[in-house]
Amino acid sequence: MISNKIIALCLLSTVACGSPTSDQANCSATGPAIKIASKIRKLPPLEKVPCEVHGKEQIANFLVEKVVKNLDRNILKGQEIVGKLLGSVPLDYQYQEGLVEIYTSNLGGYYEPGSNSFVMADWLSEEAQGPTIIHELVHALQDQHFAIEKLLDGEIYSSDQISAHSALAEGDASAVTYDYQASRVNKPSVADYKVLPEGVFPTESIKDSDNSQVKTPLAFKKMLMFPYSEGLKFVHRLIRQDGYKGINKAYKRLPESTEQILHPELYISGKKGFKELEPELPDQLKDRVSTEPFYKDRLGEFYISVLLSEMIPDWEAKEAASGWGGDKVAYYPFKEQSSKSTSFKNNGVLTWTLAWDTNGDAKEFFHALGKAYSNRFKVRYSQRPKNYVFKDRRIGQTVILIEDKKVGLVMIGS
Repeated sequence: MISNKIIALCLLSTVACGSPTSDQANCSATGPAIKIASKIRKLPPLEKVPCEVHGKEQIANFLVEKVVKNLDRNILKGQEIVGKLLGSVPLDYQYQEGLVEIYTSNLGGYYEPGSNSFVMADWLSEEAQGPTIIHELVHALQDQHFAIEKLLDGEIYSSDQISAHSALAEGDASAVTYDYQASRVNKPSVADYKVLPEGVFPTESIKDSDNSQVKTPLAFKKMLMFPYSEGLKFVHRLIRQDGYKGINKAYKRLPESTEQILHPELYISGKKGFKELEPELPDQLKDRVSTEPFYKDRLGEFYISVLLSEMIPDWEAKEAASGWGGDKVAYYPFKEQSSKSTSFKNNGVLTWTLAWDTNGDAKEFFHALGKAYSNRFKVRYSQRPKNYVFKDRRIGQTVILIEDKKVGLVMIGS
C-alpha cells in the first residue's frame, strides 16, 4: 500500500534500466528509440515525446510536488495510518518524506503523463541510457493509446487495483525493454520462453538513500518491486497467449486485483475471484467515532503477504495470503481527539474485514495473523480457536475474530 500515482519510474534495480555510473546522460537517442519501441510494442506513436535531463534536486522537487502537494492529503495520511497500525510501516517512519527519498534514490528516469514528456536522471551511464529511454517511451505509447494516468487514480481505484494496474503497465514496459536488449545480443524474446529465466527479472533490491537516516521499510521495497517482477510474469502469460495484442486487450479489461497478477490463470479465465466488501464497524463503537471513515481501502493478496512477511517467514506469509476472497479496511477517528503528540498514536478505530475462498483458507490466515502479531507485540504465541487479543500502548487493543470464511480485525485506540 504505497502511492503508485507516478508510474513513470524506471527503477535502477531492474534489469531494464541498468546501473548509474556517471553523469553522461543526454536525450539524443530519443528519436530513434521511439521508432524501436513502437516497432517492438506494435503501437504507432501519436505525438512527439519531449525529453529532458534532470539532476537529483530537480527530480526530488518534482516528486515532492507530485507526492506531497498534488495527491489527496487524506489518501496519503490514510495510507500512513493504516500501514502503521497494521504493521507494514514502522510507527515512527516519516511516510511522505520517505516516499520522496526512496523514489529519488532508485529511479533512472520517469515519464510524466500530464506533460507527455519524460525525464532522464543526469547520473545515468551511457550504457544504461538506451534501456531507460525505451522503457519510458513505452509508457508514453501506453499513455497515448490507453490514457494510463487514469488507471492509477487513488480517488477512483483501491490500492489493490492500482498495484494491479501498475503491474500491467510496468510489466509491459519491462517486456519491451527486455526484447530490445535481447535483440541486440541475439537472445530469445520474452514470447520465446515457456518459463522466464531468472536473468530476466530484477537482480538487485531497492536501495536506501545515502542521505536517509531511516532505512526504507522492507515492505516498501517489496511493493515497489512488485509491478516490475510480478508484472513481467503476468505480461509474459499474455504475450505467450496472444502476443503484444494480448496486452492491448488487457488495458480494455484491466486486472482487478493483485490476486489476478499473482495468479494469471484467474485473469485469463475471466473470473473475478473476490467479493466487494464494505467496512464493518462494531455497534458498540459507533458512538465514539466519526460516522464516515476517514479512509477506506482494499488491500489485496499481495499486501497481505507483504504485511505477514514482516513478522513471519515469507513462505508462510504467501501461503496464508493465498485463498484471498476480498477485503476492506477502514479507519474512523475518535470524535474527541487526545492531545496532539509528535509521535504516532492510534486516535481512532481501524476495522479490517477479510473474506476467504474456503473455511480452511480463513483459518490459515487467522492463525498466521495471530502468530504474526504475537511476534510483533512480543507475546508468547498460543493457537486460539476463535479470537486473538493484543494490547499496545500506542496502538491500543487489537482483536482478531473468525467466523466461517470471514476474518475480522479491530484496533481500538486508547
